[in-house]
Amino acid sequence: MEKRSSDRVQFFQVGTGKDIHPVWVFRQTSPGAVLGLLLDIGANGAQVLTSKTQDLAGGNYRLIVHADDTPGKEALSVNVRCRWSQHDGTLYIRNGLIFDEEALVDEVHALQGGGMHWLRCELLRL
Repeated sequence: MEKRSSDRVQFFQVGTGKDIHPVWVFRQTSPGAVLGLLLDIGANGAQVLTSKTQDLAGGNYRLIVHADDTPGKEALSVNVRCRWSQHDGTLYIRNGLIFDEEALVDEVHALQGGGMHWLRCELLRL
């Protein structure tokens, strides 16, 4: 039985050369969502890091990329399919996602260019 008084959050440690940077992915905004960290994105797909307990392989999802911590403020929301998954170290899985339709990712690129290297995201199973 869970006796915590606060909700769990997802924590990632991302290596950048010699250093490891802690990155927090806050609690879910949608029940049952898989929390992730957006690593790379293009017009046709994205790479997302998830906990090793969250295997996305072969599934269809709604990818929601959050612009900041403001509830309801999304930089992107698009349907995706997980094309591949591979372990990334001992704690995480790197997932290759393909978009069902071409997505406008300009806002996401602007956020990344403005100093937000990693963006938090949620994946909702369709």
